[in-house]
Amino acid sequence: MSFNPALVTSAFGFQDGYQTTLANSMTDSQTTCELTSLPTPTEGTLVIEPGTDNEEEIYYTSKGTGLVNIPSAVQGRGVNGTAHAHNAGVTVKMLVTKASMDGEKYVLLNNGVSQFWATLSASGYDLTTQATTVLANNSAYTVTKIAGNSAGTSATSGVTKILGGFYFEAPRTGSYEIKVDASIRLGGATGPYGGWIYITQDTTNPTQNADGVSDTGTAIKAFVTTISGGAYLDTACLSGAITVSLTAGTTYYFTMQTKWASQAGTTPTVVAVGDQGQISTMTIKELSRV
Repeated sequence: MSFNPALVTSAFGFQDGYQTTLANSMTDSQTTCELTSLPTPTEGTLVIEPGTDNEEEIYYTSKGTGLVNIPSAVQGRGVNGTAHAHNAGVTVKMLVTKASMDGEKYVLLNNGVSQFWATLSASGYDLTTQATTVLANNSAYTVTKIAGNSAGTSATSGVTKILGGFYFEAPRTGSYEIKVDASIRLGGATGPYGGWIYITQDTTNPTQNADGVSDTGTAIKAFVTTISGGAYLDTACLSGAITVSLTAGTTYYFTMQTKWASQAGTTPTVVAVGDQGQISTMTIKELSRV
């Protein structure tokens, strides 16, 4: 596995002369490493069985009781090499390696700021054609736009449409905040109307399904407002944030979806465009790691 220094935080460190042994055997995909004595740094790299055919470097992100935690087999085993199984009692050292130097360099150059974030910025009411930008805080992270369907609009009460969103592979296990600023505008001669904007979370691509639900069968968050109605293009602005738990190495799809319905028993007279949803910004930010 090629080490990605963008994963490190300011906790990444080095302990000169550190040496210990494995307290228990270890498989080639295990994500905990039990040690006879723990290193001082909370985060760093270790070399198991150095100088042998079974040598392996690992990257750990936290410490527990008698062990260090590896973020995932993909991100922390076989660093710049191959993962191996190891027997209890073999030597473990903290050595100066390319990965340890790259990690220290990244901390120095970036002041240890490596929390993942990505944002989608848009303008207008059509994520299928409008100028939309998806940005992440480091080129090591790939974040891809999810387009809206049917311009994210519906002239039919209760029909859900996708405004847009993005998907990415979670860089680390932990808590992430999803924050949105969006709006829905409704056309018609009467009111009041209720406007819903959903945030949904999926682990498969939800593009075009427009079901307003997540993998668990419900929207993970819905912002609701009522518009009094009367004039064409009454607009409701919705803003809020939620916190979700993500697992390293899993690809997540986050979408904004919208629908409208008449309220208080009224039946809006709907013009051709019906409702139109707009995302101003949609941002995900890593809050903490496990």
